[in-house]
Amino acid sequence: MSLPGSISSKYKALPVQLRASLWFLVCGILQRGIAVIVTPIFARLLTTAEYGEYSNFTSWEELLGIILTLRLYAGVFMQGLVRYDDNKDQYTSSLIGLTTLIELIGMAIYLSNTSLWNSLTGMSTKMTMCVFAVTWAHALFGFWQTRQRIVYRYRALVGLTLFMAVAQPVAGVTAVLTFPEDKVGARVVSMAIVQLVCFGWLSVMYLKRGKRFYVKRHWVRALKFNLPLVPHYLSQTALASSDRIMIRNLASASAAGIYGLSYSISFIMTIVNQSLLNTLNPWIYQQIKAGRIRDLARVSYLAVGTVATANLFVVALAPEVITFFAPEAYHEGMWLVPPLAGSVVVTFMYALFADFEFYYERTNLVMLASLVGAFLNIGLNWIFIPIFGYQVAAWTTLVGYMVYVSMHYFFMRKVQREEMDGVRVYDPKVLIGILAGFGIIAGILTVLYPLPIVRYVFCIAILVAVWMKRSMLLSLWKQLREGGKKRKK
Repeated sequence: MSLPGSISSKYKALPVQLRASLWFLVCGILQRGIAVIVTPIFARLLTTAEYGEYSNFTSWEELLGIILTLRLYAGVFMQGLVRYDDNKDQYTSSLIGLTTLIELIGMAIYLSNTSLWNSLTGMSTKMTMCVFAVTWAHALFGFWQTRQRIVYRYRALVGLTLFMAVAQPVAGVTAVLTFPEDKVGARVVSMAIVQLVCFGWLSVMYLKRGKRFYVKRHWVRALKFNLPLVPHYLSQTALASSDRIMIRNLASASAAGIYGLSYSISFIMTIVNQSLLNTLNPWIYQQIKAGRIRDLARVSYLAVGTVATANLFVVALAPEVITFFAPEAYHEGMWLVPPLAGSVVVTFMYALFADFEFYYERTNLVMLASLVGAFLNIGLNWIFIPIFGYQVAAWTTLVGYMVYVSMHYFFMRKVQREEMDGVRVYDPKVLIGILAGFGIIAGILTVLYPLPIVRYVFCIAILVAVWMKRSMLLSLWKQLREGGKKRKK
């Protein structure tokens, strides 16, 4: 279906950067949206214990992926593409070579004592080998995706993203139904095969173009840049993933499955987070650079309020969402949604504070906050899960994120004192007030879980309030959009 003439002409008149940003956002929504749609299918195909085993795999895949790839496809690659503009292919092929070498070293270490590592992770050799395949393929996609983004080639990216978003669940469901005796293994192996088929050829293409597996200056620069960031990446991932691993080990695989499903549902609203941050972060950098910080607080407060409101919908409808997504065995997970949704709100605030640390290159402060938050979360889980059960992990996650964000606030103030003449951008009383309001309303909604009609009325009231305040929200978007236009001039 073609767009109406006026809409089509306005779309074509947009700068390619803006069109690309729009489609990159669509990519993210497609990936998360289709993953959400297929969740009820897998929740019914897998028992709670099997879902817990799969959650254990994805948690270890996220953690080990940092060690096995050093995330070389992220910031250091983007900077290198700009620096080595005359020879992007050689730079790309050399970093793919370095990533492949690290993966092979990790695989050799694992194969030297598989029983030890399997007992540590709780995964079989087959599933661990799939970790190596998936992390390598994901890194290849990361390199290619960054290349597409930097030149605004959104059509190919959207096409491959959509294909992967459909192919993975289709292959997963087919594999689970075909091999019912090992449903978790079937799903994991199918995921690895699809990713290798879709992304493996990228390594051949870039190595053929760049013709260099090893370039000393590229390898040395990449390692110097990214190795110090590994503790930060690991801590962030541990803060998000350690719960599911520890619940499996300290409680049961079934408990990990219930928690994993609740976690996935609660973090659906990270789509809202990322959508806002994709526009808000560059605007904040621009305001800092230009010394125009008066508007930062007003816009940021409104953004935090938007995220909090969106997550209240998740809390209000948690019983219905859990019932839709999974059979009765998972339903107790609805009580975990409120604190986990609170973690999503708190996490959004991290970016508002950390932008000042990143702008002034104070990454040591970023790493320290990440380490403290991760170790606190792990320590609280270790103490309280055996005492109170797996449900307490939702609250330890919230506490961990609150400490993490509080540290970033104080580090932001440190940076402002040292780099910005002590200017205070945000009033902590306002931010605490938003969080307190979210907590009170979420608590009331939790008590009202047995009364669905009252909760539905609440949701309608929020929609009416949003509609009445639509001019304020449109003003926010207009201000951010105008900031984006100024950046392109």
